[in-house]
Amino acid sequence: MKNKFRLFIIGFIIFGICPVLSHAQVNVDGAGVRDKQVKPDGVQNPSSQPSGQPSGDNIEWVKNASKKHSPASWDLLMKYEKMPPEIEGQRKGWWIVTMKKPVSTFDQLNGENKKADLIDRMALNVRVVDLALQRHDLFQYAKDKKLQLDWDNAEVLLNLPPDKSYYISFPIKSLFPSVQLTELIPKDRKTFFFDTYIKGGTITQRFGVIGLLEEYHGYYFGSKYYFDMLDAYKTIETSDTDGFFEWARSSQSTMSAFYELDYLIREYLLYMKEQRPADYDALKSYRPFVEAYGAVRSSYESLIDQYLALVDTEIKRLNSIDRSRIGLDSNGLLWIKSQNNRNITGTYVLSDREKLIALLKGDRYRALMKDFPKM
Repeated sequence: MKNKFRLFIIGFIIFGICPVLSHAQVNVDGAGVRDKQVKPDGVQNPSSQPSGQPSGDNIEWVKNASKKHSPASWDLLMKYEKMPPEIEGQRKGWWIVTMKKPVSTFDQLNGENKKADLIDRMALNVRVVDLALQRHDLFQYAKDKKLQLDWDNAEVLLNLPPDKSYYISFPIKSLFPSVQLTELIPKDRKTFFFDTYIKGGTITQRFGVIGLLEEYHGYYFGSKYYFDMLDAYKTIETSDTDGFFEWARSSQSTMSAFYELDYLIREYLLYMKEQRPADYDALKSYRPFVEAYGAVRSSYESLIDQYLALVDTEIKRLNSIDRSRIGLDSNGLLWIKSQNNRNITGTYVLSDREKLIALLKGDRYRALMKDFPKM
């Protein structure tokens, strides 16, 4: 009888890439992996807004606030917390693979102490834990179903609470590295994520569009967390208006990921359809991927619609009760002017939306979306 070999891996993919490394390939600070706050002429940097005083109790505060205001995010964190430090699964041949947790549940809370900054760090924490869970859920699923994981497939398990789950196992040979799209994306559409997930990104080079979908899934959960935390921001600022503004400033970049990552996924699929038609036909016929992409896109789009509606509702409500003035201009600039200060503070809401929305709703992807409909 042949001997079984044991392989320990930590984190994100079979070759030991931790989700923190593949996901946060630039320095994380403030709003997470990106900060696209703008300073148009005459508009002050919102950093002058109060963000709460440093305190040793603030980490516990953000945990309690997250549990109260974003119970779905808290449930995701607690699911990861309760998972064993190691999960064993068997792949083809005689390898026994053991998955080890790559990060602690609240790893990303280190290094910040102000309450507003800790909410930003918790949003990043939710995203990183979601990426880790994608792998850990896969191992647990394979163990429960007595499946052998496949070296040659891009494999992941994507969950959308309360009751949707998508097990994806698609041949890597039918995918291609996302870097092949580098020369095909026009300069004016090279958004923040271009360097991170098209030119770089371990998982998007190895797993291609399935890696992009994993990141899309993670950003959805990060965005959902921000959406839920508006009332928490109001408790740490000097007024509801200041709290609303800080919430919008902090959340808008992560919310914009809906447009950016969907655009990159569509460009990948379009290139695949035109240059690798056999692989495209195989992918569009593979129901787990089609359904997972459609479900995540539908959930994320619904969240963005709710976000924009909430921004509009809050502007109207706050202008009726607060002496400060706040508004959203036609260019997407959210501004606030206090009664006793001539300066105007501003930030762009969904800054890449106008760059991409017409394209996403136009003819370029119309035929493509018939093969990959929303669920």
